[in-house]
Amino acid sequence: MFCAVLLAFNAGAATPPLITLQPVSQIVTSGSNATFTVVASTGTSLSYQWCLNGVSIKGATNSVYTVVKVQITNAGPYYVNVINAGGTMKSAIATLNVNAPPGSTLATPWVTADIGSVGLTGSAYNVSTVYTVNGAGANAAGATSDNFRYVYQAMPGNGSLVARVTGLSDTNVNANAGIMIRETTATGSRYLAAFRQGNGAMISRSRVATSGATTSVTGATLALPNCWVKLVRTGNNIVSSTSTNGTAWMALQTNSLTMATNVVFGLIATSGNTNVLDSDTFDNITVVP
Repeated sequence: MFCAVLLAFNAGAATPPLITLQPVSQIVTSGSNATFTVVASTGTSLSYQWCLNGVSIKGATNSVYTVVKVQITNAGPYYVNVINAGGTMKSAIATLNVNAPPGSTLATPWVTADIGSVGLTGSAYNVSTVYTVNGAGANAAGATSDNFRYVYQAMPGNGSLVARVTGLSDTNVNANAGIMIRETTATGSRYLAAFRQGNGAMISRSRVATSGATTSVTGATLALPNCWVKLVRTGNNIVSSTSTNGTAWMALQTNSLTMATNVVFGLIATSGNTNVLDSDTFDNITVVP
């Protein structure tokens, strides 16, 4: 249920709530608790409804709301509607940022960074062969610049990257989880990517000129976790493919990209929203060379 705010107040003697202490933004580590508090006056029969990303949180109906054992997916904008007979008052927005669990590391030679203006700082780590990438941003592959979390390494010439997308926490159509080869980590770099959108559609997107327009091809709709993506670079040609089993591949896009010999390639994740962190998981990662 969407967390609506009543804009009209009763015209009688009842007075709308007055918020005297706003909830405060905070940064916590995954697995710890986060507590938001609001203090309001006016009226003796106040009620509360906390919201995350504009959606009511079930059972969050007190002046204090605690997120227990916070996970990356709990990150985002929180606020509370304070309600009495006179109307509803919406609090200030308090943003929750969540750091990765203590001791989380990323196997060498992978490195990670946010590309572009993402809104919330992302992170990435792996436990054995399972990689978790947490990323925000309006769109992983935008019209002329990109916004996403990247886990990447150097690609010295020809090569390929295969990965299985096993989890994508956001259903926003602009939420993306997949793989990308790009010339540099600059926001307008040339690239070719293959990824799964939040709605399940497989997309291949490319930019053949620096800071230029992008071209997209839509493939099949694949269900998680049977969602494989592959990119193969041979000279200036890059081919993107998808699969349900990692064996039988369906070509999505073939494009000619004039890029430097040494490029980068890796995993991408974005939520499609600068106020939300998506938490996406990958396994069966194969890198050549």
